[in-house]
Amino acid sequence: MIKTWSSFTEAVTHAFGSTKAQQLAFEQLKWYKQTVNQSITQYYDKIIEVCKKVDSAMPDSLKLKYLMVGIKDSLKMHVALQDPKTTDVFLSITRRVEDTLSLTSSNNDMHPDHITINAVTHPKPLTQPFTQQKSLKNLNKTHFNNYHLNNFAQITHILHE
Repeated sequence: MIKTWSSFTEAVTHAFGSTKAQQLAFEQLKWYKQTVNQSITQYYDKIIEVCKKVDSAMPDSLKLKYLMVGIKDSLKMHVALQDPKTTDVFLSITRRVEDTLSLTSSNNDMHPDHITINAVTHPKPLTQPFTQQKSLKNLNKTHFNNYHLNNFAQITHILHE
């Protein structure tokens, strides 16, 4: 039995107002994505909070699906490969992956002038350098000969005038 106005408004809000709040929470849950600077723990806490607003008895498997959909792309493949079955396992895996990725990026930040390049080298055939060297020698000889022949012709022409 409701005896006061505040009890009445609280009962009405609880009975009817929660439906609108649930709808808004559900919309937020569908579209919420982990932001660039948001840690996985902050993202996890937010999604679990919104899941409770939508349905306080929401199954763990459904919460897990909402968690997976919105995580950063940089984490998504690493986590999917480990196929977490519960939200707790999801959080454990994502924390590990996030820590590993941040360690990798902080190592790169510490040495911005150091670049690691993975490359495979194959020895070139021995004939190619000799061929290039030979053709350069021939080119130089030809240029040298043409230059001097041209100068010689000019000098000879001047002398015969």
